[in-house]
Amino acid sequence: MVMVNKLVILLALLLVGCVQSPLSINYHYSTEGIFYDVKIENSNIAYTHLDFEKIREKCSEWIQQAPCWDVNDLITEEAQLTPEEIRVLQGLSSEAKELESYYGPVEGQRCYPYVLQIAAQKITYCSRPDGPAQPEAFAQLTRNIEEIVARTFS
Repeated sequence: MVMVNKLVILLALLLVGCVQSPLSINYHYSTEGIFYDVKIENSNIAYTHLDFEKIREKCSEWIQQAPCWDVNDLITEEAQLTPEEIRVLQGLSSEAKELESYYGPVEGQRCYPYVLQIAAQKITYCSRPDGPAQPEAFAQLTRNIEEIVARTFS
């Protein structure tokens, strides 16, 4: 009887180890003429972006350091991730969770922030020509997300 109980406990622990943890990632950046936002919740992916061709005229001579678009110009598309995409994203996001919360120039200097939120953890990489390169784990995860978006929504 004791051996059966131990076997049941061992099988339960193995099954728990096989259950994937929930996937929650948000990747966002925007500039004067770009809006790129990807929300991933478990197997769902929502991609919000601009169709630049539709706002080309509106933004053609834009010189302000503020968006030339507004929320009415945004398009949201949704799809389901494949099990393989989920597996890869989970692995890359667990590596990215080891990152610090900010990379880039001294906070307050002008730059373009790329923001990754993995569950409750927010990681910002602020891009500018004389700034540091993206941390490798940040670059791998965001590149993978961009590849999924290109494959899924093109």
